[in-house]
Formats: sequence, structure tokens, C-alpha cells
Amino acid sequence: MSNIVQNSTDPDFARPASQLTPLVEFLWDNQTYYLSEAAPTDDYDFPNETVEVFPGNTYYRNRRNGADNRYYYSATRYARSEETITIEGSSGNVTFTAEPSMEIDLGKALNAGVESMPAKIRLPSSVEPVAQMSHQDFSRVRVNVYDYQPETLGLRHVFGGDITKTVKRPQGRSLITEVEFEGIKKKFESTPVGLRLTTLCGWIYGDCNCAASDKDEYHICKVIQPPLDADPELLYVNELPGILDNMNENLGSKINRGWVAKVLNPTPLQDGESVAISGMKYQIKSAIGTGGGVAIIKTVQPWMDRLVPGDVVAIYGGCDKQVETCKLGHANTSRFGGFGMFIPLHNPITEANQ
Repeated sequence: MSNIVQNSTDPDFARPASQLTPLVEFLWDNQTYYLSEAAPTDDYDFPNETVEVFPGNTYYRNRRNGADNRYYYSATRYARSEETITIEGSSGNVTFTAEPSMEIDLGKALNAGVESMPAKIRLPSSVEPVAQMSHQDFSRVRVNVYDYQPETLGLRHVFGGDITKTVKRPQGRSLITEVEFEGIKKKFESTPVGLRLTTLCGWIYGDCNCAASDKDEYHICKVIQPPLDADPELLYVNELPGILDNMNENLGSKINRGWVAKVLNPTPLQDGESVAISGMKYQIKSAIGTGGGVAIIKTVQPWMDRLVPGDVVAIYGGCDKQVETCKLGHANTSRFGGFGMFIPLHNPITEANQ
């Protein structure tokens, strides 16, 4: 059964109790970017989007031109209600599935009207995207909490943030997951400001300070069957692009702390559909090239049977903040953010007194 919200006189939303129905939206697999065969340059900022990707090739990530082109590959919406709620909009209907057991705790998150403290949502572990997220790393997931405003014929955005933590707990005969998410103010408060005087680089790989020239490279490979005596936690891939294959034993300096993820649709079947990379990314702990286009990768979290021989995967680079990694893996030592890399041969203080 569905409540269709058509206008401000809708009887279901004329009652105060109905107006207090929380509506929650999850957005993930962010497709703000697209892949191209040509690397972006100052003179050619928006190369043509590739319609398909093939193992053995390197593609380049480009930001979509304009906010109107920003979209998410997957979305789920829930209402703390006994009935599914559908809201009409200028671009079509938006449906919020009934989930009466859902609990929303904004707590102090809206204190003084700011999104400072984390908020929490508790809901069954079987719903998406929670089912994919429990006890494993996950891609950026956006959460929006809405309240319907009949007088304005729209939704009032109450709170928004990104998920930072999930905890699964038994409740009776079922499992629930508590999802914690933080708003933008909390992110600013938890982000260190200034420079750290250490020998490790303080930048995030690919940010505006790092600006590594390879930060937009996506390397497409294929998962292969490992040898019979191989460690089951190791991932074997072949058809490495030349950029990775030529690095051999130094491969880890380029992709350690990066990630590997499945390409959901290497050859999209529908016109206008973009190549999509799964939001379930596995951080790379170590990697070594064995030659002949083959690499052995160990991930931080287990990939189990989610990656199988024949799957096409994308590999993205990373950095462990060491100056040697910056040099061998990314040729970016001119922007290295560490200090005190060597002891000066001369002491200017003592020499000045002589």
C-alpha cells in the first residue's frame, strides 16, 4: 500500500503525526567521475568518455562537467512508517519503502543548528546498502534525512552526512545494524590543520597538495585462477597495463594502500550507461609483479568469493607516505610533504661562532 503525496491538501499529510514521519535516503557508488582513454590536460579538460574498458589498458578519471551531471549509481530510500510513501516531484516520483523498525537518533547532531556530532540510524542488517557494509570497508555512502513539508510541496532536508561506522548486533532472532554518519562540520573538526613535522608525507595521495601526475590512472586487469598451492588470501591478476607491468618488484610502491575493485559493466549494454566500478573496494596491503603481465596482490580485508577468475577489476594507486615510495612509485618528490629527510653535514650555529 502506498501514500501518494500530491499536494498540500493530501489528508495523509494533513495530520501532524504523518508530517513527523522521518524519510531516509542512502546514496552510494558515486559516479561523479567518468573514465576516458585520454588523460586530461590544461588544454583538453574534458576528454571523451570511453564506452567500454578492456584489461591491459590504463584509463583516466575525469570529473563530470557541472553539478547537474552528478549522480549516484545506487540509491535506497526508507520511511519509518507502516506504509510505503511515494512523493511526486518535477522529475518523477520518489518512493520511500516502509521500514517501521528503523530508528533515527540525531542526538546532539543538530545542536545549535549545526551538523557537528555524528548521527545514528538503526535498521535491519538485511537492507541495502547495509547488507554490503557490515564488518568490511565500503565506499563513500551519503545519508540524507528528510521531513515532508506539505505547505511547500517538497522535502525539508534535516540532516546529511557520510557513513563512518557500522556495527551489527543481534536483536531477538534478527540482526540490526547501527549506522553512524557525520556531517561536514564534524569532518572539519576532525581534520588536522597545519603541517606535521615528521619524515612522513602529510598529504593525501592525489589531493591538491600532492598533485601526483598519476592520480587519475585506473588500471584495468583480469582476475585469474591462482596456483593450487597458492595462499587463498592472495589475489592473482593478469593482463596488467604496461605502466604497472614494467615496475616488477617496485609495483608495490605505486599501488600499496591503493585499492582494487570489480568493474561492474566493462561493456555497458544500454546506450548512455557509463562504465561503473563497484563501491566495494579492497585496500591493497602489498603487491608484486612477476613479469608477463601477472601480479600478486594481498588486500587488507578479505575479498573471499566476491572476486572470481574472469572478473575484470580496476586498480587504483596509493602511497604509504615514504619518500622512497614517492620517488619510485609516483616520481613526485618535488611535492613530498615530509621534513628532515637527512641530517645536515654542517651546523650553521656552531660554524657561525667560529
